[in-house]
Amino acid sequence: LQEQLRNQDIVLAGLEQEYAERTVEWGRIEVEMTKSKVAAQSMTDDTLDAQRNRVRSERALWEKEVLLRERLSQLNKERTRLIDQRRNEDRQMEKLREVSTRLGQELLTLELRKAELENDSSEYDRQSSMQDDDGMSEEGLSGSGPRATAGPSTMSINIPRVPPPAKQARSSRRFGH
Repeated sequence: LQEQLRNQDIVLAGLEQEYAERTVEWGRIEVEMTKSKVAAQSMTDDTLDAQRNRVRSERALWEKEVLLRERLSQLNKERTRLIDQRRNEDRQMEKLREVSTRLGQELLTLELRKAELENDSSEYDRQSSMQDDDGMSEEGLSGSGPRATAGPSTMSINIPRVPPPAKQARSSRRFGH
């Protein structure tokens, strides 16, 4: 009986030691599981944060894209408006060149006409003064008015001197003033 008791004590001591070892092992496993759960939760949190950040970033990029597309649209409209304005200005400049050319030609024509009239007037004055010198005595004798004189080879008409027409100012309607 004592031997049995001793054997039971040895078995009991072995079981208690095994129980103690398993309790320590179980404590270590629980610590590892807790660490593993914390790591898994941390990874899950990090993944969720990364996903939220990605969604925020994508939303910000999408909003920026929308703003950039609106700005591009505005710039394209402005570009179209400026092109139309440039074309209108080009057409207007072409019209102004045509008007300038036409007015330049008219001015040249008027200057030529003026020179011609001045030349005619001075020619008329010269002829008049020559005729006055030649026909002064005859004109004084016969009265005033045109008088024809006949010579051996030429015939001339004495016309009383008439002053040239007064110089007139340019017509304001003609030049758009």
